[in-house]
Amino acid sequence: MKPIQVLMLAPNAGVRGPIPGITAVLAEELAAIGCDVEIASWGCRSDGESLFGKLIGRPRDLARVGRRISRGDVDIVYVHTSHEWRSLARDLPLLALAQTLGTPVVVQLHGGWSTWLVHPGHRFFKLASHLLFRLSDAALVLSLEALRDSQRFYSAGAFYAVKQPILRSFEVVRPSAKPRREADRRGPLLLFLGRLIPEKGIFETLEALALLREQIACRLLIVGDGACVEGVAARIGALGLEEHVHLAGYLTGESVIEAYREADVFVLPTRHPEGFAAVIVEAMAAGLPIVTTKRGGHADHLREGINALFVPPSSPRPLAEAIRRLLEDPVLRARMAQANRDRAGEFAPSVVAREYLTALEEVLARA
Repeated sequence: MKPIQVLMLAPNAGVRGPIPGITAVLAEELAAIGCDVEIASWGCRSDGESLFGKLIGRPRDLARVGRRISRGDVDIVYVHTSHEWRSLARDLPLLALAQTLGTPVVVQLHGGWSTWLVHPGHRFFKLASHLLFRLSDAALVLSLEALRDSQRFYSAGAFYAVKQPILRSFEVVRPSAKPRREADRRGPLLLFLGRLIPEKGIFETLEALALLREQIACRLLIVGDGACVEGVAARIGALGLEEHVHLAGYLTGESVIEAYREADVFVLPTRHPEGFAAVIVEAMAAGLPIVTTKRGGHADHLREGINALFVPPSSPRPLAEAIRRLLEDPVLRARMAQANRDRAGEFAPSVVAREYLTALEEVLARA
């Protein structure tokens, strides 16, 4: 049977964040099971891209993608994006162009404000979203919440809930075998990994650490960068946590893997409109107990007390209490670590890619 010809659009491979890596993993696995995948850049070309660069670059990108589709050998255009204003403004002209050229389009929404679709207000967002779904032959989402919201809002659409593939092999992200005597003297290590923006819960994490330090020795490793890095550093100083927090910046490769290996607990008290945070999947594969919020796909794939402890967003004290519970209960930590390692296999790229292939095949069958 002829392979499905997929033009997969995503941010440039050099852009920070999980989507370029997810794109590469999916392309490789889809190629192994019946697709011919070509990756092309769409959206941000570099970190810190200027407004002028966007205004000049997006029309050029649109023309380039249009020329590629016009060659006539693309079966499906697959767009990695998110469900928020900036992405809608960028993607709608692309979707309209692809439909004009007669090529089916699938969008994968890596998070976004699906709840706005079913709540009062947000009229213009709803209008843009209606156009997004009308111009798309299918939308892939990462949580059952987004699936329900989207189906309720646009009943004529085709929606699929898919899993987030893990980016790193399970064999390398295993707990460290190094002696932990030095780490034990300084206290257990908490790991926060993500963009340093308020919505990810970084400031709540620092407040929780300050509360914890009054009762139990522990320390925090922060991996990532973002708009609030200076504010985070200032807050660390204001809370007197300089000796207990390490700002590692943005890490890749073996460095970020080592961070997972060395950690005792993974913390992400996000209130961001997550689909399913890639770092949660990585923490599961690393065998880390998790403290997070019940956002998006977290509610679908993590069970309270089995894979994670859930805390309300923007609540440092409950966050501190949940972390303390894990730090003081090694049996619970070990049980949760094993449960997460076992569950992580469900997110293996070779397993997840078949969900994506099913969606693509159904889109083509309808087309």
